[in-house]
Amino acid sequence: MVVLDHGLIARARSLITNANVLLARQLIRVYEQAVLLHNEGATKHLVYQERHENELRQFTKREGELAASLEISRWQNSERLQEHNQAVMQRAAEAMANAQRAEKRCRDLAERVKAALFLGKTKSDGKAPRRAG
Repeated sequence: MVVLDHGLIARARSLITNANVLLARQLIRVYEQAVLLHNEGATKHLVYQERHENELRQFTKREGELAASLEISRWQNSERLQEHNQAVMQRAAEAMANAQRAEKRCRDLAERVKAALFLGKTKSDGKAPRRAG
């Protein structure tokens, strides 16, 4: 008697994606049938046919490695995205600081212009200087 490996089936089911759903279901069904037919003593299955179990094991190994590879890739992309985000935030902070400095220079310049105009009015006759034109 062969015992059905429920852990193998659960692992295979956990690795099902849209891309492999048909293959996974077929491999699981064929493995379950091979165990059932052997255990029932079917004529062609008196000797347990391991190839169906092995194919399912190969599937879980291959798909597990692919899933791990995709997870690593996602993690690396996430790390790159965080680095990019930090660089953008740094540039934004620098731009904000530059804008604040420019705003201060504008206020200082406006104060100087007001002071110059005020000084121009108070000279001699108290009128504003004439513009050259």
